[in-house]
Amino acid sequence: MRLNAKQIAAYTGGQFLVDPIDASALMTGITWDSREVRPGWLYVALPGERVDGHQFVEAALRAGAAGALVTDAPSQSCALLARELGAAIIEVPNTASAITDLARAWRSHLRGRVIGLTGSVGKTTTKNLTRDVCAAYGSVVATKANQNNELGVPRTLLNADPETAVVVVEMGMRGLGQIAELCDFVRPVWGLITNVGESHIELLGSRENIFKAKCELLPHIQKDGLLVLNGDDPMLASLRGHT
Repeated sequence: MRLNAKQIAAYTGGQFLVDPIDASALMTGITWDSREVRPGWLYVALPGERVDGHQFVEAALRAGAAGALVTDAPSQSCALLARELGAAIIEVPNTASAITDLARAWRSHLRGRVIGLTGSVGKTTTKNLTRDVCAAYGSVVATKANQNNELGVPRTLLNADPETAVVVVEMGMRGLGQIAELCDFVRPVWGLITNVGESHIELLGSRENIFKAKCELLPHIQKDGLLVLNGDDPMLASLRGHT
């Protein structure tokens, strides 16, 4: 990610509560964990069931964050610290949605090939293998560990640079429509489905529904792209000649 405070505010529908000293300075990373903050990164204050990320905005700023996305106005001491450090504090309607908004906008800056990968089991292993194979082609960014949800997927895109040759995005789901929602901003050029198993069958009701959920990837693959399917999986093999 290389976005300045003005771009971040515009893409997220945010407004400045504290103006940055240099609104054109680029922020080069994003996190919602104040312990991960590096100088020049954007910190996102996510509300949680046990811990509210707004409690750690000051810690993130002291660690070098160049900006913070919040939904609650900062304390007087936090705002004063941001002004002293020249950091931006941007208020947005929803910080979790703002991460997706940033990823959606940043996707248009990526010139490399984006690979969307899903499946019932083996996603992370297959993602790692795909990442390592593609590394022979050029620079690669891939989903870290199994961070394949509505927060991890946009962060994977935001971890890439415009010059990144390949971005491998692992996508998980817990219900119908979720893969489609992720693909809407991931916009994969290539796609890969490992298999159709019974993971989350308690939520989807049947393997047929799991199959439908995984196949939400298909219409999002670019027309000149490539779709890789596991031919040993009977359900996926049934797509032969129909994609």
